[in-house]
Amino acid sequence: MKLMIMTSKKQRVSCNMELLALMSTILNKGVTHDLVTKEQLQRLYKKEVNSYCMMLLSESPFI
Repeated sequence: MKLMIMTSKKQRVSCNMELLALMSTILNKGVTHDLVTKEQLQRLYKKEVNSYCMMLLSESPFI
């Protein structure tokens, strides 16, 4: 199953469930956005992802 998220540049990005679960785990453990570097996120998403998208991922009912 894939979900579509919006980056800060309003581009659509397809995410797989493993990635959503990983991001949810990172966020739910209290790791702040500052500790998750932009480079790490770019490697995961291959697109720019902002904190708003990360917040939406953490609240996703699919996880």
